[in-house]
Amino acid sequence: MASLLISLMLCNPESPERQLLRTWQAVCWVESGGDPYVRPGDGGRAVGIAQIHRIMVDDCNRIAGRRRWTYANRQDPVKSLEMFRTYCLHYWPQGGPEQWSRGWNGGPQGPHKAATLPYWRKVQAAMTRSQ
Repeated sequence: MASLLISLMLCNPESPERQLLRTWQAVCWVESGGDPYVRPGDGGRAVGIAQIHRIMVDDCNRIAGRRRWTYANRQDPVKSLEMFRTYCLHYWPQGGPEQWSRGWNGGPQGPHKAATLPYWRKVQAAMTRSQ
């Protein structure tokens, strides 16, 4: 997995993979301030740097076709990135930062839900600050 992370960091800044990494970084900032050990959100149900719920781990394993991630992996930033990438590229392979962040926040139909727009604005602001 370290090779995936390195590849993402080294690729063309405008490539979809690099955009995915920039979106990931912003999502992590919005969710946890970048702290993988942040106190769990949603009453203890969301865990880790991206505040991942168990149902997200289950869905990522379903997409992968095998049990690739455990619930404990939610506290591992690299494993969490793997899940983010798997989830986003499964549901929105031609998407971009808005679809990926709104989907991460609102599920497969997240990009179509008005309720995910405020979340997207936070992610967008985080992406702007990090440029």
